[in-house]
Amino acid sequence: MIRNIIDENKCSELKGNEKNIELLNILFGSIELSPKEERSLIWLSIIETSTIKNILSAFNKIKICEAH
Repeated sequence: MIRNIIDENKCSELKGNEKNIELLNILFGSIELSPKEERSLIWLSIIETSTIKNILSAFNKIKICEAH
């Protein structure tokens, strides 16, 4: 889950697009992410929502294929 709070005591906080973070959290759910993974996903969240939806769609297709 992306918490949108990055505290590495060295890096300034990175703000993402709240709507896109919500969409990403649907995919990741309660999966524990490392601070580096969270930071990358927050960075990714600043792109267009339609792009996030396309990425999530592709990830969901992978999940469906792996389930079969």
